[in-house]
Amino acid sequence: MNDQKIGIEAGLRMLKGIAGLMVAWGLVVSLDKERG
Repeated sequence: MNDQKIGIEAGLRMLKGIAGLMVAWGLVVSLDKERG
């Protein structure tokens, strides 16, 4: 039970990290389009 909870928390943390990277990448791309 405890191992499963740890796995779920690790998965959520990874999803948050991926989401953050995607948001940051989207901002970089949109800024790049506005400039050039």
